[in-house]
Amino acid sequence: MNARFRLITVPLVGLLLLTSCTTKKASERKQRAAYAAGRQYGELAAAQAGVAKEGEPAITFSGDVEHRSIPWREDLTLAQAILEAGHNGRRDPRYIVVHRGGQEFKAPAWRLLRGDDFRIEPGDHIEFRR
Repeated sequence: MNARFRLITVPLVGLLLLTSCTTKKASERKQRAAYAAGRQYGELAAAQAGVAKEGEPAITFSGDVEHRSIPWREDLTLAQAILEAGHNGRRDPRYIVVHRGGQEFKAPAWRLLRGDDFRIEPGDHIEFRR
């Protein structure tokens, strides 16, 4: 091997090895920082989307919705809750069922569209049925 080639190659390979090596501690530090940033981003996105935080009174949904839970507030109606949850089904539901304390309140969707709306209580679960 040519001495000139060795003079250039050896330092370059050494530099490459030094710059590409990551210590275990540095790798763990990067992982923790990425996790914290992801968690912070998720909390911010949830707050902006109106998703209920853990321990806060909430309304939950099953069916075709963007958000499975939304924060409860006073004077929240069924229609407002459905809008906030973001119903995204291909077809409109035939019935909207509100589960409250072991009881089930079944309302035809057409009645809600007609303006027959009612207040939602904390802990209610809203289900869309076809």
